[in-house]
Amino acid sequence: MKKLIFGLLFMTMTAQAFNDPENVVATIKNNAGGEIVFTIRKNSKCPEFAFEVYSVSSSNDLITGCWFLYDGYLVVVWANGMTKMFNAEDVKLSDWVNKMPSKPANQKPKT
Repeated sequence: MKKLIFGLLFMTMTAQAFNDPENVVATIKNNAGGEIVFTIRKNSKCPEFAFEVYSVSSSNDLITGCWFLYDGYLVVVWANGMTKMFNAEDVKLSDWVNKMPSKPANQKPKT
């Protein structure tokens, strides 16, 4: 019963996060029965060129990290030091992704 309640709560939270056009860029299912959520939030723990990512498992485990694009892959460096790469074609993109800046907002273009 607890798993059912958590599943419903998680689906509701994920749906709300995914509908936030100024936050979520993409999502993908994880191996822990949950989802990885790629955001455009800046985080002081992430390098200037990276954004915040988080993953929730079906057993309420949460891990955060940083992500960035590299040669068509979304590279995630998790808080525990593990690095994973996801093919950009495998993620579910939000409608906002077409508006995502190709460079961090605070980086000036070269002239």
